[in-house]
Amino acid sequence: MKFTKKRVIVSSIVAFLVLGTGLCIVKASGNRGFCGRGFPPPFFMKAFPERILDRMDNKMEALNLSEEQKEKYAQLKTSFKADFDEMRTGRSQFMGDMRVVMVQENPDMQKLADLIKDRLNRMPEKMGTHLDQIVDFYNILNEEQKAKVLKRMRERMASCEKTVFDK
Repeated sequence: MKFTKKRVIVSSIVAFLVLGTGLCIVKASGNRGFCGRGFPPPFFMKAFPERILDRMDNKMEALNLSEEQKEKYAQLKTSFKADFDEMRTGRSQFMGDMRVVMVQENPDMQKLADLIKDRLNRMPEKMGTHLDQIVDFYNILNEEQKAKVLKRMRERMASCEKTVFDK
C-alpha cells in the first residue's frame, strides 16, 4: 500500500514536470499563428471585426490619404462593419438552427447538410463584394500610395511563404 502511494505521488510529480516543460517549450517557440503574426480573436467574437477595422485604420494612416480618399475609405469601412455585424448575427442564427436539428433524437442529416450548404454558398458572395470594394478603393490611390500597398502585399506574401514552406 505504501509503495503504491509513493508511486502515485512520484508519477504525478513527473507528469507535472513533463507537462510544465512541454508548455514552456511551446511558449518559447513563439506564437506563430497565421503567417507568423500571432493568433487573432475568434472570428465570431465582437473583438475580431474591431481588430480588422483597427488594422485597416493603421494601414490607411501610413498612406496619407487625401480628403476624397478618406471619404471613400469611410464608406468602405462602414460597409465592412455592417457586413461583419450581419455575418456575426447570421452565425448566431445559423448555430441556433443547427442546434434545433441536432438536439433531436434522430437528426435529419439532409436538413443539416442543407443548412451548411446555404451558409457556405453565401460566403463567396460577401467575399467577392469586399474584394470589389477593395479594388475600387485601390484604383483611387495615387502611384506612390499604390507602390506602398504593393510593397506591403509582397512583404506579407514572402512572410507567409516562408512560414508555410519552412515546415
